[in-house]
Amino acid sequence: MRPQEAASYLGIALGTLRNLTSARVIPFARRGRIVRYHREALDRWLMRRSCPGRATMAQSTPNDGTDADGGHLAHK
Repeated sequence: MRPQEAASYLGIALGTLRNLTSARVIPFARRGRIVRYHREALDRWLMRRSCPGRATMAQSTPNDGTDADGGHLAHK
């Protein structure tokens, strides 16, 4: 895809895409002076750079004096 399309696909500014390309941070293909981006390569790059995220409140253990099963914690 063309640079404008790739920037839109990634949700970044065209200048940011150009900076990432110049720094060779993002995958791209160059044929002469023409630069193109492959959707599959961009998707793989995004997956490699993603983080697992944080646990949500429903996934975290309660902090109300009970354990994960709802039983009361012993005080020391």
